[in-house]
Amino acid sequence: MLNVQGWPTADIVTAGARATVAGRAVKLVSVSTTRELPRTLPGQVAMAGGLTAATGTMVIAPAEDVSGRVATPWTSRTYPKRGERVQIWVSHDGAEARVFTGRVDSTSGDVSSREISVEVVDDFDKLNSEFSHRPMARMMPPLSTIGQGFQRMTGLLSSWVTDLAARAAGFYATPPMDGYCLVSAPLQGSTWPERGELRDSYRGDNVGVWHKYHPGATREPDGWLTMSNVYAMYEPDPYNTPYNAGITSARPLNLTMMAGRTQSLSSYVAAYWASGHMLRVACTGSREIRAQMIAADGTVTNMALITPTAAGAWTTVTARFRPSGSASLTVELTTDTGASATGSATPLSTAGMFTAPITQVRVYAPAGCYIAGAQVSFSSLSPASSWSRTAAIRPSTPLRNMILVPGLTTRSAGELLKAQAEAEISALWIDEDGRLQYRDRASLLSGSVVKTLTSRRDLLGLSWSTDSQDARRKVTVKYRDAAVSITRRSTLVAYEGQKEELREGEDQEVLIEPPEDEEWLMVDSTPRTILSDFNADKFNSGEGSFIGFTGLNKDGDEYAFFDGSAADYRMAFELVGTRAWRTTLSIPKMPPNVDRVITQSRSEDTSAIKKSYRSRGLPLLRCMGKGKWTDQEVTPGITGPSWATDLTHDASWFIQYRADALALANEIAQATADPLPVFESIPIRPDPRLQLGDKVQVQDPDITGLSITGVICGVDQSVKAGEHTMTVSLIVTKVDAAYPTLGEFDTWHAGKTLAEFEALWSGQTLAALDAAPLSR
Repeated sequence: MLNVQGWPTADIVTAGARATVAGRAVKLVSVSTTRELPRTLPGQVAMAGGLTAATGTMVIAPAEDVSGRVATPWTSRTYPKRGERVQIWVSHDGAEARVFTGRVDSTSGDVSSREISVEVVDDFDKLNSEFSHRPMARMMPPLSTIGQGFQRMTGLLSSWVTDLAARAAGFYATPPMDGYCLVSAPLQGSTWPERGELRDSYRGDNVGVWHKYHPGATREPDGWLTMSNVYAMYEPDPYNTPYNAGITSARPLNLTMMAGRTQSLSSYVAAYWASGHMLRVACTGSREIRAQMIAADGTVTNMALITPTAAGAWTTVTARFRPSGSASLTVELTTDTGASATGSATPLSTAGMFTAPITQVRVYAPAGCYIAGAQVSFSSLSPASSWSRTAAIRPSTPLRNMILVPGLTTRSAGELLKAQAEAEISALWIDEDGRLQYRDRASLLSGSVVKTLTSRRDLLGLSWSTDSQDARRKVTVKYRDAAVSITRRSTLVAYEGQKEELREGEDQEVLIEPPEDEEWLMVDSTPRTILSDFNADKFNSGEGSFIGFTGLNKDGDEYAFFDGSAADYRMAFELVGTRAWRTTLSIPKMPPNVDRVITQSRSEDTSAIKKSYRSRGLPLLRCMGKGKWTDQEVTPGITGPSWATDLTHDASWFIQYRADALALANEIAQATADPLPVFESIPIRPDPRLQLGDKVQVQDPDITGLSITGVICGVDQSVKAGEHTMTVSLIVTKVDAAYPTLGEFDTWHAGKTLAEFEALWSGQTLAALDAAPLSR
């Protein structure tokens, strides 16, 4: 529910509305807005799912022209144009609430009237942004392909997928990437970065000793996540490292982090140089903020600090370092609450901070500490003070693990978010301020009641209906189980060629893609060449990818040596998108005596290639990890009427554990076992502060005696000529006959003896009986 200062409490108020288009005030004749949460399951099921745009219509009256002509798009510079920013407010007795943020979708007019009709839509179109991402697993292979390092325990959760798509569309739960960003790790359900390479990731216990456990995570109340008990090391993106690499006055270094509301010890984001020196921004157990310089020998210099009292309820801080003179560094700490502090220190001349590149970025939060939004960048702006949250992500509790995420190629952010919301039966919408809201079904339904609507003051009507089609005989939930195998070297065979023969002047092109039920992780996309026995020693290692062929004579016998200097051949290998590769081979000219080639390694016993690697099809593509999808389904024991139809819900890869699928199936089956009445749109005394996702209680002690609790899933309102009308739709979570008459009570319990009645309410309090006397 929107918090509006000075909102009137009187029964009769004067309603009004105002709007701006591209920042210009317009004269409103009338305005109406509609927003809703789509329902993908039968109406009696207390769940939402999917995504629709909020829309509205404004009728405006442009200022009169001296000539008396009607304004048109061809003659007026201020005529509303498609895409221009729109904001709408509704007021009661002067106190106003913003009810819409979006853009002009279309306009129309008529020569018979000065009025212009303007159709508006929220920022739904931003979700059309397309993006790609390579396959990702909860446990990733090491970054090194030659047996160095360990598996990277990323702590992958379903919320990471939500945040990935939201950021692609320009909605941010943590700061967006800064300019010249070396490393950005939102940490919204995984340590996997959006910029830079993850080298190490595991639980933060005993840093320096690898653990085979994942870091933890928790939800923050404002709609973002933090990670805890985490240690992660990143390699900076070389393409965003400045040419001369060091910190300069024109290009200061920013270290940004977010911290949870509670901290028990210190957490930090640190930038390391090859010299062993580092700069870091840290949050202590008391939530004091420190900018620190740490020498290679471990000496800590606190350059600046902000006390908890001065910082207030901060969540984001940036430490900006820049040179002062020829040898010193100054730092400015800034927070999202407006607090700041400055300081300075002089690094050792051997530290390399002014001349050398950053080689590592480390993120650390021990158990009891919570961190997010880690960034290292070269920029003159402070992410902490220059951003505002435009996404609120509230996933399920407990947070749901994911084993594997498929490769995403030119995927629409909105389509992915919609698919996830429908699969999880979660609510997704863009609110009145233009923020993306994502709420898991449990989070949506478990909130506190924000307002009570009574028939004596607020209700203007209440109707209901029952549809036998809402009941289901049996419920089945489909999901995709995932299994991942990883190695410490590039030894897993992803693809082997078809052993095709080519003659002079012929070409071959092969497009390589994983099967629908597989994902390939860390494919070696820099293949080496194998020509007959050339590079046999490397081929015998059983590691890495290879392209090439073997030369044959007219009788089909192999040549041990293919004289490339006497031939004209061309081979190419390229990555196509995020999960496909293309190889091309053409041979305009063969060497003397070579009749043709075959795209395989040598097979004859005279070959220098070891027996186990002979006659392998080329190209031969290897990777360090393979994920396997298996389609599964669950059906709970709860059943409905025999005459009802069955319901199948496909959760796809968004749910990967049987326990999660079964929990969802049980919820749906319980809600569809019998036909239940559902309430239609409810006309109420208008209150524009009410929002989608608000839980309200509807009390009607006089006419029906019902007390209805539900979550608002639809809001329609309009203002015209000072009159404000409004209807709301509810996802009903509870209905109690809280105010029955004595006759209704007697009828409900007719035929029961006193002993039977007492047994019915055994163990219950008198207050429970008074609250819902017809509930048993």
